[in-house]
Amino acid sequence: MNGNPVMIPEARRQGVSQKQLVAFCGARTSASPPSYLLDWIGFNDAILQEFKHGAFSARSDLAAVIRSEIETQRVGDIGVETLSGLNVRSLSTTFGCGNAARAQFCTA
Repeated sequence: MNGNPVMIPEARRQGVSQKQLVAFCGARTSASPPSYLLDWIGFNDAILQEFKHGAFSARSDLAAVIRSEIETQRVGDIGVETLSGLNVRSLSTTFGCGNAARAQFCTA
C-alpha cells in the first residue's frame, strides 16, 4: 500500500454493516488452492444448469424440440458477459435491490 486510505462508497459500507452485501471477486481470488471454487465461466455455467433444471421441473410438458434446445445451451452460446448481466439483474431483483442500488454496485 502507498499509505493512501481506500475509499469505500457509503452504499457498500451500509451493505456490509447490514449484512446485505455479496461480493463477487475476480476468479483467481477463489479458484486457486485451497478453495478450488469455480471460475466466472464455471459459476455462470452452474447457474445456467440450475436454470435448466428449474425449467424442466416447472414445465414437464415442454415439447421435445424446446426441451432439446434448452438442454444444448452452453455459456459459450449465450456469452458469459450476457449471462453474467442476466444473473446480476436476477439476483438483485430476487434480493430486493432497486435500480439505483444495482447501478451503484455494478458500476463502482
